[in-house]
Amino acid sequence: MKQFYTLVFFLTTSIMLCQSNYLVDNFDYTAGQALTENGWNAHSGGTTNPVTVSSEGLSWTGYIGSAVGNAALVTKNGQDVNKRFGADISSGTVYASFLMNVNAKTSLAYFFHFGYYLNQSEPVLIALNSAFRARTYVNLGTDPDTQFKLGLTFNSNSLDDGGETADLNIGETYLVVVKYKFIDGVDNDEVSLFVFPQGATITTEPATADLGPFTGSAEDAPVLQNIALRQYNASQNVTVDGIYVRTEWNLVDAGTALSTDDFALSQISLYPNPVNNGTLNIVTPTNELKEISVFDVSGRMVLKTKTENNSIDVSQLKTGLYLLNISINGSKKTSKIIIN
Repeated sequence: MKQFYTLVFFLTTSIMLCQSNYLVDNFDYTAGQALTENGWNAHSGGTTNPVTVSSEGLSWTGYIGSAVGNAALVTKNGQDVNKRFGADISSGTVYASFLMNVNAKTSLAYFFHFGYYLNQSEPVLIALNSAFRARTYVNLGTDPDTQFKLGLTFNSNSLDDGGETADLNIGETYLVVVKYKFIDGVDNDEVSLFVFPQGATITTEPATADLGPFTGSAEDAPVLQNIALRQYNASQNVTVDGIYVRTEWNLVDAGTALSTDDFALSQISLYPNPVNNGTLNIVTPTNELKEISVFDVSGRMVLKTKTENNSIDVSQLKTGLYLLNISINGSKKTSKIIIN
């Protein structure tokens, strides 16, 4: 039991030290500019009715992205844009938080989603795979002149495959969190949505989401590489601001951006895991020198090696759970491995 708590402490400490922002955009750009002039990529619609920067931002007291810059006007039928994460994400949980305001009567359309590129290893940033995940909708409310609803599906164009929130107020700014959870197995990942009015408590993740969790009729995302803003209807009337993408629930602390080395480390692939034949493959984008240390559940180092190869011999390790530390050029990544 003591060893178990040691492992939990080690894992928790590692996670706390590695808090990072995979994407931040407070739209602190010149009003009237297109987002494509500021690091976003048009993957649909060309230059027709581009997504542009508003003249003022949105506010939500207590949220990290409140009143920082301007905002994005996702209000037309035309260009769709995406922005790449600082690193790919293919496991765990992904949270995309943002402020939104619907300023007039709206129409059914999904305006936000996660995505990945057609070429995942060498992305062309204007070429998205059409397997959009966590499609986030805006729709008419019970009183369409004063209310709207948010909707969510895993992958579907129909809200019949997902759900809708209760009525929300036109003209009021809400904090929205869209969650994608990778789950071991085939076609069982989940998406959820949380929506918070001004003054709500956001320090911890609520036990129950406003929508979801939903699975889908399509395959799980192999990786998440970007978020996208979509324009489908000239009357969707959505303003978006303060986008943060993280792998843990934290809506109040600024965090740090991922570095280039962090991005390289994110591309590491470990397999097979669990290890059954005594060999663990460690594939990285380049064949740089890797410093590898393996620790057992008590925190004792049981293996240390340096290699430029893409595999290491772990046959001397006993069956069990281990932590594997990989260091490349001073940047480090910690992963769990299981030896069978």
